[in-house]
Amino acid sequence: MVSRKHPDLEIRSLRKDDLERVVELQFYSWHEYYQQYSIYDLIKDSVTRDSLRAGWQPFLGAGSAEGSRLVIGAERRAFVAVLAKEIVGVGAASSYVEGKWPVVDSLLKDSQGRIEKTAKFQELYILPELRSHGLGRRLSLVRAEIMLDLGYKALFLTTYAEAEKTNQYHLKNGLEKVHEYMSIEKFKDEKRVKIACFLHRDLEKYRNSLKAKLDDAGHSA
Repeated sequence: MVSRKHPDLEIRSLRKDDLERVVELQFYSWHEYYQQYSIYDLIKDSVTRDSLRAGWQPFLGAGSAEGSRLVIGAERRAFVAVLAKEIVGVGAASSYVEGKWPVVDSLLKDSQGRIEKTAKFQELYILPELRSHGLGRRLSLVRAEIMLDLGYKALFLTTYAEAEKTNQYHLKNGLEKVHEYMSIEKFKDEKRVKIACFLHRDLEKYRNSLKAKLDDAGHSA
């Protein structure tokens, strides 16, 4: 996929030789972004280059279904945004894990009581200087299209509840906040932080909405 605003931008699948550049991008972007929130002092020590590297291994076909930082399901996919031969963004998706979020399970049941096939979006990071250029939406559009092709019907993701800007971004893109819980992971001084769960019940509608917003932005550029 090529961007109208950045005609040299390419979005492609994550490769093994991308790993170190992706780790550096995420490490820098994560710490630069989350330091604006009061939870940063609690969580900052949990985000190291080693933990990030381990978290990406399952997306490269190595490691178990559970990364060191994340619960991730099968059919994992990851993508990078490349501009002028440099990786400037990354995003991933996998399958929702039934039983991990019982409250959300109940929202995803169809008339026969079966859980809708739901994609879990995770690990979306853009270089700070390129935020608000539509790269996050482009990565999410690719994620949505791939997961739709794999038969997924809905979209789920989690954030830190305190990350107000992130949460507003998801609300603006049609997701609804459906649940909050205290993290399983313990941080500094054995403390936990509140996690927010977001859901879009129609992945195709989400995809179409993203595409329309990107098309509108392209026409106005």
